Amino acid sequence: MIAAGRLTLPDDLAGRVREESYASLLGYPAGRRPEGRAAGLASDARAWFARRARPWSYASQHGIARTTRNRVALDDGRTFRTPRFAAMLREIEANRLVAVVISVGAELDDEVERRWREGRPDEAFCLDRFGAAAAIRLAAWVGESLRRRAAAAHQGLGPGYSPGYDGWDVTDQTSLAAGLRGSVTGGAERLRILDSGMIEPKSSLLAAFGVGVLGAAVERQWRRHPCGRCSVERCSLRARAWRSAPPRP
Repeated sequence: MIAAGRLTLPDDLAGRVREESYASLLGYPAGRRPEGRAAGLASDARAWFARRARPWSYASQHGIARTTRNRVALDDGRTFRTPRFAAMLREIEANRLVAVVISVGAELDDEVERRWREGRPDEAFCLDRFGAAAAIRLAAWVGESLRRRAAAAHQGLGPGYSPGYDGWDVTDQTSLAAGLRGSVTGGAERLRILDSGMIEPKSSLLAAFGVGVLGAAVERQWRRHPCGRCSVERCSLRARAWRSAPPRP
């Protein structure tokens, strides 16, 4: 098995968040960075995250019973309607699926809420956005780490795909998370899926990775930029994302 249970994460996640990514989530245009007081608030948010955040990640594996043009059916009876992801799975001849949840931790949500209550909205916003940037960076790190583990086991791991992405209803977050319930037990590493499909803690992500044949098809999928699988052309991050190389661990 490639991975199951709690995953080991980098202990320097705060330092791995790129300034460009963070500035983008703060609302700055490409090539611009925070200045003056804004730069100080951004730096403070990074420092708080490095000291106090408790990121975590869990994974579980599930057999794939069948993959059709529009649907993916797992051995345990769960079925997902996700045409784009189904096509990715067929391309690499996937017979298993790895479900992963990553989170920067509930501590960040609690601190952001506290700052809002205390009338410190600028600090709350900067910390919230840093948490989002850290979650994106951590997801990229986890995906690449799992990919390397799979290759070492002579297996092919395709890129992750998530409910809420193009063609996959976000409400399927609940079903995808079902296989992780036994690992995420609550407390500091709590995981809650709302009726809308949104996740708590807020800066958290769920993703599914297909496990199949190691070869050219897997390599092609990783070379394709994730924006190429998305139809949201007006996304504020889209243009710069196409110009950037995929993040490395």
